[in-house]
Formats: sequence, structure tokens, C-alpha cells
Amino acid sequence: MSNTQEDLYYEQVAQEIEQNDIKKGLWIKAYAECAGVESLVRAYYIKLRILNLAEEDKFLKDAKKDDERRKKDKERKESLWAFLAPLFVGFLFFAFIVFFMTQLFGWF
Repeated sequence: MSNTQEDLYYEQVAQEIEQNDIKKGLWIKAYAECAGVESLVRAYYIKLRILNLAEEDKFLKDAKKDDERRKKDKERKESLWAFLAPLFVGFLFFAFIVFFMTQLFGWF
């Protein structure tokens, strides 16, 4: 995590605390870990929330990479089908002509 990104996380957490938008589950975890010592609870909550934001960002980035990979795979499959389909149709046409010629003229 870069310092710039970390600074943004701290700013976001500061705004959340100012707006009283506390994540209750994290607050309770901090409270339990710090045995209810309020100054420690607040500091530990901030630390947990920063880690939480970093994990959320990582999850979103990973999901975006997965979506891009799936899109590329789909495009690759579609381009392969676009290449193979005319060849397959051509082969079927050729096979039909050969079959027709053998039936009609007794070739082969």
C-alpha cells in the first residue's frame, strides 16, 4: 500500500468518524481487543478500518482483473469460432459435393 493510498484511507476513516459512520462490527472487535480502554479502542478501530479498506480495494481490483480476463477469454473463443466456422462449413460443402458426385457419376 503506497503512502498516498494510505493517506486517502486515513482521510476516509476520519470523515467516517466525524460523520459518526462507524462500522459497528469493527468497533466491537476493537473494543474486545482493547478491553474497553476507549483511547485504545479508537486507535485500534482506525487501524482495523484502514486494513478493511485496503482489503476492499484489493478485492475490487481482483474482481476487475477477473472480469477483464473473462472478457479476453470470451473474445478469444469468439475469434477462434469466427476462424473455424467457415472452414467447417467449407469442409461440409466439399464433403457434400464429393458424396453427390460419387452417387451421380459413380466417381471413386
